[in-house]
Amino acid sequence: MIRVIVVDDKKEHLKKILNALNAYHLDIEVVGAFTDPFEAHPQIIHEQPDALFLDIQMPGKDGFELAADTRHICNRVIFLTCFMEHGPESYKQNAIHFIDKDRINDFLPDAIAKLKAIMTGAIPEPLLPANDT
Repeated sequence: MIRVIVVDDKKEHLKKILNALNAYHLDIEVVGAFTDPFEAHPQIIHEQPDALFLDIQMPGKDGFELAADTRHICNRVIFLTCFMEHGPESYKQNAIHFIDKDRINDFLPDAIAKLKAIMTGAIPEPLLPANDT
């Protein structure tokens, strides 16, 4: 099982993501789902998931900040957003994948396949951004 935590400040988006993960990816175990990045942070540390699905735009702490704050625990991040202009920045953060929430069912299979390939060693782990090395 691949253990993941999902964080999205919009309840309707969080539910949509969880439904897609549960419906199509039986080898994914969601060990935490949060609408508040500040509540998610200690659970990420406690659960030490295999991957994070993080919304980018959230009040108080965005997904990029949450990823940076927990990178020492989990460096496998899949960013979620409705704003495609965030795509280039997510890849600068060495994201595994970038998912347009409006097209989650189109993007999720590729993101999961890449995550599985990383976890089996078929492709390398994501590198830490240059400012963290």
